Amino acid sequence: MPDEYASLVWSTTPSMAKQLVSLPPQCFVALVNAAFRLSSIDLKYLSTLTEPDEILHEIQWRQGLMKEDENTFPPTVVDVEDGSRAAFPLKLNHVDEYTAPRVALVGDAAHTIHPLAGQGLNLGLADVRSLCSVIQESMSLGNDIGSGFLLVELMFVGSVLALAKYPLERYSANHRMLGVCDKLHKLYSLESTVPVKLRSWGLEAVNEIGALKRFIVQSASE
Repeated sequence: MPDEYASLVWSTTPSMAKQLVSLPPQCFVALVNAAFRLSSIDLKYLSTLTEPDEILHEIQWRQGLMKEDENTFPPTVVDVEDGSRAAFPLKLNHVDEYTAPRVALVGDAAHTIHPLAGQGLNLGLADVRSLCSVIQESMSLGNDIGSGFLLVELMFVGSVLALAKYPLERYSANHRMLGVCDKLHKLYSLESTVPVKLRSWGLEAVNEIGALKRFIVQSASE
């Protein structure tokens, strides 16, 4: 962002999100910088602390032990804008109907997803592309661009309306990707030894199988 400002999204546990929102600005800034520099084990311990002075002391002690070149890290955060911190629950959500009379839902209005690899944005862009195509087709036929915004259960009545194609094109595709990302999120939330080893083995196997890797990348980027 301009003037050396930046916007940051921190995906974390509900308990740590509550902590991050409630901490004094100086302590919050220290935790943001620590998150780029310390291990996940350190951060997990820091999330159990409640006193800001104790958190600052623990961060300073740990960073004092580090020998890495500072150039390997992002620029140091120096302050946070007052009132700019907020916490939002991350959960799977998918509406039953994309359309209603003269209304169409796209992107996060129709479906929410854990922010894995930017798939929420990709799905939203695909929604917009599909809806624009359907509207353009409807206009080329001289139809009212809103004439197709009917509930799905009414679409069998009368002629096939152009805008009915939008939910037909997008609902199933979105539902599949939502399911995949939700399962990946649950898989990576597990910390016991066996699931960690299995997912590491699975990622290595996918990386070695070129055709499968290309298929996954192509599917995720569409």
